[in-house]
Amino acid sequence: MQSVPDPDDPRTWSFHVARFWQGKLDVVLRGEEAVKHLKERHGTETMCEPFRSSILGIPNDTESFTTSQMHYWITVPWDNRAGRVTLAGDAAHSMLPSKSLYNCILSLVTETDLFFFFLQAAAKA
Repeated sequence: MQSVPDPDDPRTWSFHVARFWQGKLDVVLRGEEAVKHLKERHGTETMCEPFRSSILGIPNDTESFTTSQMHYWITVPWDNRAGRVTLAGDAAHSMLPSKSLYNCILSLVTETDLFFFFLQAAAKA
């Protein structure tokens, strides 16, 4: 993802890079150390274009670059009380907390639409 407030001034551009790999990262890395970690430890030789070039193109002295561990959890079966309880939205699946806002808003709109649809259908019955 990218934000380009001024297309003529690259200093205003910002990017969000998500690179996923197996393993554990014990510390949060920042700046040059984070860029080095991304480029070397989780090499780019197996990446396809344009991803390979976009990673390799990150300047090594980028100060605002950060890596951190993203966590998820294994979902488990639950008792829906014979269909009387519905688990929806982020509660229904493992979701990274920082990525859930958009999904939360979308779920709310969808669930509200469905609620009013069934409410109207019940009123007509």
